[in-house]
Amino acid sequence: MEEAEKISFVIESAFENIRTANAGDALNIYNVWKNVLCRIKGRSPNEGQKLADHSRVIDYKNGILLVEADHPGWIELLRLHKKYIMTGLERDIPQIKITNVVYRLAGHRGEIFDTRNMQEKDSDTRSKMQQRLDEEEKIIEKTGISVDKKHGTAPKKALPPELAAIFDDLRQSMLTNSKD
Repeated sequence: MEEAEKISFVIESAFENIRTANAGDALNIYNVWKNVLCRIKGRSPNEGQKLADHSRVIDYKNGILLVEADHPGWIELLRLHKKYIMTGLERDIPQIKITNVVYRLAGHRGEIFDTRNMQEKDSDTRSKMQQRLDEEEKIIEKTGISVDKKHGTAPKKALPPELAAIFDDLRQSMLTNSKD
C-alpha cells in the first residue's frame, strides 16, 4: 500500500502545475467562437452559421488562435470577417488576450509553435552558417581569389596609367558631346 501512495503522490505533484483556468479558458474559446461567428451577417443567408459549421478552434498559444476550416473558400470568408471576429472575441472573452487568428486547412498539420524556442534554434543555425561561410572563404583565399567582404566584389585596383588615360579621354569626350 505504501507504493500506491507514492505513485499517487507522483501523479498529484505532476498535475499540480497545470492550471484548471487554462482548461476553462479553452472551453470558453470553443463556445465563444461559434457564438461570434453566428452573429455575422453576410451577403448570403446564415453566412455566420455556415462559417461556424465549417470551422473550429484547434489551438491557442501565445495569444494566437489557430482555426481549422474544411475548405480554402471558408478560410477566405473567415479572413474577410477577421476584424469583426477579433472584436467579438475580445468583447466576449476579455480575460483571454487573442492577438491574432490564423487558419489552416483541415487535414493539414500546421501547428502553432513557441517562437521563444525558435529564436534559440535560429541563433544556432546562424552560427553554423557563419562557420560554413568562413570555411568557404578560407578555401577561396587559398585559390588566390580575393573577395571584398563588405560588398561581395573583388577589391578595386588602380588601373595602369595607359588605361586610366584612355578612360579619362573617353569620359571627357562623352561630357563634351552631351553638352552639344
